[in-house]
Amino acid sequence: MKNIKILFAGCGEMGGALLDGWADAVPPQNFFIVKKRADGISALRTRGFGADTEFPKNFKADIVVLAVKPKTLKEILPQIAAHAKNGALVFSVAAGRTVKFIEDNLGFPAAVVRCMPNLGVAIKQGACGMFANERVTREQKNLCAELMSKCGVSVWLEREELINAVIAVSGSAPAYIAYFLECLTKACADMGLKEADARALALQTLRGTAEFLQKTNEAPQNFIKKVATPGGTTEAAMTVLTSGDFKTQIAEAARAAALAAKKREEEN
Repeated sequence: MKNIKILFAGCGEMGGALLDGWADAVPPQNFFIVKKRADGISALRTRGFGADTEFPKNFKADIVVLAVKPKTLKEILPQIAAHAKNGALVFSVAAGRTVKFIEDNLGFPAAVVRCMPNLGVAIKQGACGMFANERVTREQKNLCAELMSKCGVSVWLEREELINAVIAVSGSAPAYIAYFLECLTKACADMGLKEADARALALQTLRGTAEFLQKTNEAPQNFIKKVATPGGTTEAAMTVLTSGDFKTQIAEAARAAALAAKKREEEN
């Protein structure tokens, strides 16, 4: 990966997070970042990246990252051809813009990967789904997987519409999880714990549970059985959760996120 050239069209929060992760594997001089606004360009140059408000005249990319706001993507796409090598990969994190939209507006046949990352990418703990069109080679898929491994965990999707399910399970889910933590912290603070202590314990419990399940590959239902011993405190809590509509609400929330994502694609 030391020799690949990567052009970023846009570099906001998500683009910047990808850049930080990928810079561990690709030398900074092999990147060029195009930002519509000049703020931040000096800082990028100080780090060794090429950066400007305009596309570079003498930079041909192996990978072009589309990290602009969706509403400006149509304006940017026709400019890509002049700055992409023959057979270059177009890698999009622009929300709500389908592969077909990208193909139709590029003006040339291209290998396109659409990626749905989440905010965890910013701390190299992302959970991402990717879909590749038929022009993406095996080598390009392997390269994408290697690059995204620097930012967390990623999976390949067989159908593009599954991007909306990824939004439900990881794109929007950080908010669901944060809401659960907020509710749990408040409940424990109401019982007398200092709010800071309740939050610290809840966060560590979430982190430890996730890491335990990941390392052991244990099914969640089996893990629950281990923790919820008959007649114990956990069983009392689980009885409340399972007797209500908690499971239904989670399912409805996930479906709502996926449907909203599908609607956004259709509107675009």
